[in-house]
Amino acid sequence: MRLAPLFLLLYILVATSCGGSQRASSTAYSNARYLADGKAQYAPGERVVQYAATLELKVKEADSTNVHLRAIAEKHQGYVVSLADGRSVIRVKQPQLAAAVDEVAALGKLRSKAFKGEDVTEQYVDLTARLENARRARERYLQLLQQAENVQAALAVEKELERVNGDIESFEGKLNKLTHLADMATITVQLQEKEKLGPLGYVFVGLWKGVRWLFVRGE
Repeated sequence: MRLAPLFLLLYILVATSCGGSQRASSTAYSNARYLADGKAQYAPGERVVQYAATLELKVKEADSTNVHLRAIAEKHQGYVVSLADGRSVIRVKQPQLAAAVDEVAALGKLRSKAFKGEDVTEQYVDLTARLENARRARERYLQLLQQAENVQAALAVEKELERVNGDIESFEGKLNKLTHLADMATITVQLQEKEKLGPLGYVFVGLWKGVRWLFVRGE
């Protein structure tokens, strides 16, 4: 039987690919040279940081404020995540975060403002290393598939290929999400509408202004 050497090699490849994944978290950052599909790249030693800002605004109308928030997001090459009366979220290009926040703050009375950054470099390194290992394993399995001498051996290799392809798809998705949130800064706006006066309220306000005007005139 010539199947034994083939399955022995298959076992070695599986063990090698699993071992590489376990070592990924300790891989030096200088080994992470690319991201899936080439959409974003980080130079060796460069930190990968996700930035966010949170503002609390008192506004006249949440609806009209949300219209401006959409415009601000589009102006700064971003998009709307959600718009609501109490809480709205937009994303803008990270280098334009400060300018966008200033424009958002001008939409009402600013009650609070906060910035934060989350360093996700370790996650980036780990996922990139795992992706590299999975891609190498896929190449080896493809070579094994070409060497398969019967249907049973081919099915065994194809099963491992299916598993590895699933890992690659998962790692690519996580990397894309991680780097997208590093490229696009998140702005969360807590909206509080100013209290609207009823008919009697406007009457009392008018009386107060009239009385104050009389006192000013009297002086």
